[in-house]
Amino acid sequence: MTRYVYKDYMDINEDIDQNRKDYAFGTPTFLSAEQYQSIFFNGYDTSNPVVCRLFDQMKKKKVSSFLIQYFLAYVALYSDPDWMYENMFNIYEIDKELFLEAVDQMPCAALNGMTPKELDEQVSKYEEYMKKKEEIPRQGNAHLSEKEVKKFYRYYFSLLDYTNKKFKVKPAMEINPYGSVDPQKLIDVIEVFWENKDTIIAEYLKKSPLKLSPRGMRSIEAFKDGIRDGFVLVQYEKEYAIFMNEEHVFMVKGLHVNIDEVIDPMSLPTIVTTALIPYEGHIVYDSVLQTMPIGIGPNTAKTFEKEMEKFPKLYTLKKRELN
Repeated sequence: MTRYVYKDYMDINEDIDQNRKDYAFGTPTFLSAEQYQSIFFNGYDTSNPVVCRLFDQMKKKKVSSFLIQYFLAYVALYSDPDWMYENMFNIYEIDKELFLEAVDQMPCAALNGMTPKELDEQVSKYEEYMKKKEEIPRQGNAHLSEKEVKKFYRYYFSLLDYTNKKFKVKPAMEINPYGSVDPQKLIDVIEVFWENKDTIIAEYLKKSPLKLSPRGMRSIEAFKDGIRDGFVLVQYEKEYAIFMNEEHVFMVKGLHVNIDEVIDPMSLPTIVTTALIPYEGHIVYDSVLQTMPIGIGPNTAKTFEKEMEKFPKLYTLKKRELN
């Protein structure tokens, strides 16, 4: 279906652009073909009865077409309706209550086609959202220490570097275990690693490129018990984020920061793809949380919470616990 967006008009484009920046609305509101045609030919939406009553009254009061054009320009700019009334229409004895109600329902170019009424509704929803967000308890100590994180990345990046060289996933890339790498750029390598993790880890431990201590070797061997899959991130507790699949509930720690700083608590539950890895007596994720653009309604959210209660909470990953 063809959709039309409210168009700028007259010689006020620069003012409209500035007002759009001031109100920070970048997404246009799409109008129906009928609304677009009505505004194009008449200057206003003739399908809106309140707006029609206002313009009928303007005609009866013999408001000049010149003044009406300026009025439409001010509406497009999202100007103060009280100012417009007092300075333009008060002398015509236009019904002020009708005037304010109509202006509130007229699309504004400065708001990318949104009406002032719709703007107020959006602001109200946003304020309600922020209030709820502020009321949500935040996580406490729900991530690893800086020392633990550095060691984790050294192990994981070394495994990924070995994987990359073995399978030539990204031949031009070198993954420095001691350096800083954006994990998002490693997703292709990560997927190959988890598809072949047992073989890769066995070979890696034989060659031991980092010359690790026995404890370090055991930490890397534990990666064999890791899982890369799709999970539902259900909710946050003080010290853990709760991930769930069809059979298990996993209590997961963040790396540098708490996971509630990575994924907004207000967006939970949400579906993510990641790797859960046993490390230093905890379950951590591999620093890559790929979210899916799928909205989960309140009924489905309650279902997830009920399902979560059926399974014991796992604080570490061992194959015997997953069988």
